[in-house]
Amino acid sequence: MAFWKSLRRSSSLEPASNSCFPLLQLPVELVTLIASFLTLDEKASLALTCHALLSILGKTVFSDLSSYPPTFKKATAESYLLRGLERDRNDPSLYVCYRCRKFHHIQDANPQLSRMTLKFNDPSATDVGFPICGSAYMEAIRGIQNMLSVSRKEIEPKSWTGSIVTPVHMGYHIESGISSQDLFSHRRFVLQPQNARYDTYWMIPHQYLLSANLEICPHVYFGWDSVTREGTICDALDEFYAQQHEDHQLALSTGQTCQPEPFTGYVCEKCMLEVDIRFRTFEVWITVWQWVGALKSEEKEKWGTKLKKRMGREACFQEKIKKTGLQPGDLKCMWENIRNKDKGSGFVDL
Repeated sequence: MAFWKSLRRSSSLEPASNSCFPLLQLPVELVTLIASFLTLDEKASLALTCHALLSILGKTVFSDLSSYPPTFKKATAESYLLRGLERDRNDPSLYVCYRCRKFHHIQDANPQLSRMTLKFNDPSATDVGFPICGSAYMEAIRGIQNMLSVSRKEIEPKSWTGSIVTPVHMGYHIESGISSQDLFSHRRFVLQPQNARYDTYWMIPHQYLLSANLEICPHVYFGWDSVTREGTICDALDEFYAQQHEDHQLALSTGQTCQPEPFTGYVCEKCMLEVDIRFRTFEVWITVWQWVGALKSEEKEKWGTKLKKRMGREACFQEKIKKTGLQPGDLKCMWENIRNKDKGSGFVDL
């Protein structure tokens, strides 16, 4: 927060003489875009800097902070903000306590909570006897400081990518299922336009998907964040829907409608997942099937692999596709088998 105050006090607008130009003199849209890279606790720290930033970010960030992230210890979530303020205060004699959510002096630390005293080397303890907050406040603030310290003439287009207000409303649900040897997950994302002018999204379907800025995995994502977009699903979407867009333009001139064909069979072998995209009336369904991992085999750990072969134990999914690799339809077929056998675990609607 001291960094933001230093920006507010600064009055120079010349990047050559002072590259750290004042934050409050930036456009509101740019400040909002920068804040979109922050977590809730970091946004709250920024909002506490001054009334101007509070009016831009809104007071709802504090109500959201009290309920995020979901945890059994609510005090943990609220401690994120305290940890950021503590580090910004730069007082090594103070520490944040999880339970009471207040600042404490290091000299008041409880030795019974130290890492050397607790059994099993509890990761929630520290050497000084206070719980760890785990906030990434300092790391995030350095990244934003580096972005703001660059001269306007030196800023590359990739430094300011993103969408301030997305035209897409997204809802999703997650479902997990267990086979004889593996754990699978099934995710479905439902995208709907928030503005009436986006109801004709099927005219340019791949651009509509990009506006969702949805990340499936580090290798499969819909968004403008990538510079070259090589090897991502975006290139496949551009190629797949290019001809369909031309066909729809011809149909539009005659008053006809043209709904995009489903995009299926896109796999990511590194993350072991498969993506399916289907267009419906005024919404898009993105379905993801993923192999989470093999279940723990007690027989293998206790008796070795020979007993596993002797008992005829079924191989895990990764061993089955070792020769052929992950093919389109493999994960979808496995999930359908799990659902048909009614072995799916709990359903989580988020």
